[in-house]
Amino acid sequence: MKKNIISKFSIGLLVIFILTIFVGIIFLAFMGFFKLTDVIYESYTSLFLFVLLFIGISLILEGVSKLVIWASTPKVESKLSSFIRRMVIDSFCTWLALYTADEFMTSIHVPLHIEIIISVLLFLLEEIFDDRYKKKKK
Repeated sequence: MKKNIISKFSIGLLVIFILTIFVGIIFLAFMGFFKLTDVIYESYTSLFLFVLLFIGISLILEGVSKLVIWASTPKVESKLSSFIRRMVIDSFCTWLALYTADEFMTSIHVPLHIEIIISVLLFLLEEIFDDRYKKKKK
């Protein structure tokens, strides 16, 4: 019984540690990109809340995005049109998450062109590191 409690506690700590690392990486990425693009935020706390809000909204919209991409993709189509369709839908959902988080936060303002650049860059990073399409090529 005591080993069971210890193992559950250690697994919980491991999950919290991994989530902290994940959110920290995203936080530092946003902080660096905002420094490069001169986006002004009041404090690190407001930026951290922005990142948490963005993650929460994007988790919901990511599922919607994948569902819309799956439903709108015909069986036979060119790779280019499939890529463009995925890019438009996924970038729009990412932009919507950024825009919504930006509108909720009064202590941070991200210009529209920066939101669009971030959403397209996030899509391209996802495509680069996505293993599904690399496995199909082999």
